[in-house]
Amino acid sequence: MNRVWTVAKLNNYISGLIEDDPAFAPQIVVEGNVSLGPKGYSRFSHIYFTLIDPDDPAPDYQKAKLSCAMWKSTVERGGLTYEMKNGDNIRVTGRIAVYGARSQYQLIATRIENAGAGKLEEAKRALFNELRARGYFEADHKKPIPAYITRVGIVTSPTGEAVHDIIRNIQLRNPHVEIYLVPALVQGDEAARSIAEALYIIDRLGMDVIICGRGGGSPEDLMAFSSIEVAQAIYDCETPVISAVGHEPDMSISDYVADLRVATPTAAAMQIFDYRSFCEDLDRRRDELKGRINHRIMEAELHLRRVKEQVDKGAPDLFLARMEKELIRLRKTIEYSISDKLKDRETVMSGYGPFLKNALDLKLGSVTGALSLAAASLPQAMGKKLENRTNTLRLAAQKIEYSSPLKKLSDGYAYVEGDKGRITSVSQVKRDDQIRLTLSDGMIESRVDKIKEKDIAGKEE
Repeated sequence: MNRVWTVAKLNNYISGLIEDDPAFAPQIVVEGNVSLGPKGYSRFSHIYFTLIDPDDPAPDYQKAKLSCAMWKSTVERGGLTYEMKNGDNIRVTGRIAVYGARSQYQLIATRIENAGAGKLEEAKRALFNELRARGYFEADHKKPIPAYITRVGIVTSPTGEAVHDIIRNIQLRNPHVEIYLVPALVQGDEAARSIAEALYIIDRLGMDVIICGRGGGSPEDLMAFSSIEVAQAIYDCETPVISAVGHEPDMSISDYVADLRVATPTAAAMQIFDYRSFCEDLDRRRDELKGRINHRIMEAELHLRRVKEQVDKGAPDLFLARMEKELIRLRKTIEYSISDKLKDRETVMSGYGPFLKNALDLKLGSVTGALSLAAASLPQAMGKKLENRTNTLRLAAQKIEYSSPLKKLSDGYAYVEGDKGRITSVSQVKRDDQIRLTLSDGMIESRVDKIKEKDIAGKEE
C-alpha cells in the first residue's frame, strides 16, 4: 500500500532533499534575466524579483522562471552591487529555500551582480592583453603634456556634467585659454565610433592637448572607452591626449593608451597652467633678471671708480690706455652676460604662449637698450673726466713754473747769500762783507765795496 503524505510533511521532505543535496550546498549561482514587476524595488526594503531563462525556447510567457528574494539586511550589507533594471542579465548567488505554506521554493539571494558586466570585463581583458602585446601602452610612445597650454580640445558629450566641469575649471584657472569642443556620444552602441571620429577631427585642429572623457557610470556605460576604435584613435593622435573617465578605481583601455590618465574630468582641467601663478612667476623671473643686470652694472661702476682713482693718482696716459682696455672688456662681458640671460629667458618664455611673449620681449628689449646706452656712454664720460684732469694738471704746472725761482733767475735776477744766509736787505751787510750771487747759469763771489740805501720815497741817499 502506498504511503499517504500530509502536505506539510511532503513540503518538509522536499525541503530537506534540497537543503541536504550537495549540489545546492552551501550556495548556488543562477544566471538569468530579471523581472522586477511594474513597481520595481527599493533599497530600503526587501527585494522580490523573478529570474527568467533567456535561452528557454518556449514563448516568453512560458519561459522557465525562478522566484527570488533579497532581504533588506542583505541589501544594507552591500549584497546588491548595482541598480537593476527590468530585462538585465544578472547573476544571483544564494540558497534554495522552500516556502511550505504555499508549496513553493525560491532563491534567497546573498549577492546580485550584473552578468553582462562579467562578459564585458572578459572582452576588455582580452583587448587589454592584445594591445599590450602590440606596444600600445609603452612609455616610449607617450607624449609629454605641455607646461603652458593655450589651446584645449575636448571630446565628450555636449550635454553632460563633464563638459561643464572641464570648461568651468579651465576658465577659472586661465581665462585666456582657447577651448574647442567636438561633441560625441559617450555611451551606447554608436559611442565608440563617435568618440574615435571626434578624436581624429580635433587632432587636425592644432590643439596643445586633447581631453577625452566623461563622468562616471556603470561598466556598460563606460565600455566605449575600452573599445578598439577609441584605443586606436588615441594611439594615432599626434596631439597629447588626457584620458578623463570618472570611474575610480577601475581603469578603461583609453586610460592605458592615453599620454596621461586622470581620475575625473575636473582633474583634467587642473592640468591647465594657472594664469595668476604664471604671472607671479613671470614677475619673479623679471625681477631676478633685473637684479642680476643691476648687480653687474654696479660692479662695473665700482671698478670704473677704482680705475678713475688710479688715473687721478698716476700717469694719465698710461692709466688711460689701461682703462680703455678694461672698459672694452667689461662692456663685452656685460653684453655677453645679458645676451646669455636673454637667450635663457627666451627659451623659458617660448612656451608661455604668443599672447604674452611680445610683452616680455618688449620688457627685455627696454632693459637691454638702457644697458647698452649706459655702456656706450662710459667711454665719453671717462674721456671728459680725463680731459678735465689734464687741464687741471696743466694749469697747476704753469702756476708752479711762473712762481719758480729758476724762472726769475732766467729773467736776470740773482739770489744773494751771505755768511748768515739769504740777503734781502742792504741792512744785512756792511762794507767788506763777502757775499755770493747765484745766477741762472752759475754763481759769483764778491765783496761789498759800497752800500747805498733808499729813502722812504725810493730815492738813493
